[in-house]
Amino acid sequence: SPSWGADVRSELQRQLSISRESRQSLVLRLSHRYSNFMRNDSKSGSNEYYVDTYHRHLLYGDINYQAGRYSFRTRVGYSSFRGENSERTHGVLLLQDVAAQLGKLNLAGRMALFDSESYDARLYAAERGLEYDNGGTSLYGKGMRFYLIARYNPTTRITFAFKYSVTAYVDRETVGSGYEIVNKPYRQQLRIQFRYKW
Repeated sequence: SPSWGADVRSELQRQLSISRESRQSLVLRLSHRYSNFMRNDSKSGSNEYYVDTYHRHLLYGDINYQAGRYSFRTRVGYSSFRGENSERTHGVLLLQDVAAQLGKLNLAGRMALFDSESYDARLYAAERGLEYDNGGTSLYGKGMRFYLIARYNPTTRITFAFKYSVTAYVDRETVGSGYEIVNKPYRQQLRIQFRYKW
């Protein structure tokens, strides 16, 4: 049957310059996204399908602090998901980013803790990646995510980079499904990149 929906986003941001001499700045950001949409659903044990309306709220609060070659970001996230015929589920996220530029070496890392009651109440966290690499992930379940990126530029033409990440869960014994299943409660990834520009 015909369906309808709405997607509304709002954001408040305030930037404070603490000290121009030492290149310090502080940015406060609060963002909210509300989605109202319809999708097919079915009653358990029957072939009867119907269209149900769902509501999703995503709320994020960010504190970004920059001090010369170092930057820090703290983010708190909250999600709420509810259907007309289902109970409301929630999710929370707490993450800390640290980045440093040390001459020709750039370092960046993140530690994130998340707790989501369902996949529909998942939270999104964009993250740094290697060049031409997808830098976003959705977090659901209960666990933590950590990554470390190092990028070294010995010359203007050559770049060496690697990214190590691990996502660990405390509410399951396996990760993934099908051919990508991992029989451990965590998944690790290591990516190495070499770039030469001419």
